[in-house]
Amino acid sequence: MGIRKVAASRGAGWITDGIAVFSRQPGAYLKACLMIGLISSLPLVGILFGLAMPVFYGGLLSLLRRQATGGVPGVGQAFDGFQQPGALTRMLPIVLVNIAFAIALIVLVAVVLGTAIYQLIQSGQSIEAHPEILFSLLPKFAVLIAFLLPVGIVFGWIMLLAIPHAMLDEVPGMVALGEAWAAVRGNLLPLFVNLLCLMLVMFVAVLIMILPFAAIGVLQQHSPVLGLLLQIPIMAIFTSVILVIYCAIMYQAWSEIFGPETDAPANHQVMV
Repeated sequence: MGIRKVAASRGAGWITDGIAVFSRQPGAYLKACLMIGLISSLPLVGILFGLAMPVFYGGLLSLLRRQATGGVPGVGQAFDGFQQPGALTRMLPIVLVNIAFAIALIVLVAVVLGTAIYQLIQSGQSIEAHPEILFSLLPKFAVLIAFLLPVGIVFGWIMLLAIPHAMLDEVPGMVALGEAWAAVRGNLLPLFVNLLCLMLVMFVAVLIMILPFAAIGVLQQHSPVLGLLLQIPIMAIFTSVILVIYCAIMYQAWSEIFGPETDAPANHQVMV
């Protein structure tokens, strides 16, 4: 399958054009995102649910493709990653790679910072009494962030392309990951532009959500149970907004880099 190289400006276009895919009939897609956002915001259940999130991304992408091709989308398509024949088998390697990556990050952080923190606890010294101990950890933390940030960004880009490639093109998961890596190397500029635009969108979304989260924080001081219960719908809304935008970007990026020739931008170049 050909991998296309697209213009840098398409990184911004993936957001606007991706949203346009569902904006004419947004009902089913928005309801599906809200449903997934609500389940993923539930305590304990959300943790297990999050492990399978790439499969649910696949379902939302299936919904978007049906709508983009003139079909009638349904909320139940959010589970297409589980119910379509062969879909779960294709998506499982991607899920396992995500879990392995998360475990590797935790181990790395524990090795770099955990040893110093453990030594601090063993010594019985107080951070309040010896703030220089905390400052001594800052160089290690800075080096860790400098390494993890670009690695995490590139890994996220691979997932951005591998998930729809496996789900919509019916490519085996490991093959999809390899071809997504090749596509990332050929489309660094549009991916970087998309990252900047997405950061701006998320910044605005966080600003909007600060007020309700602050109100819940005040309420939780007086009624912890009520505050916790109110956190769930607020987090569900916030998560669903992220899903709406992210899966729309994922679908549009796939359609231009991997999708049918009719979906490709006019100024693309075929890499493979």
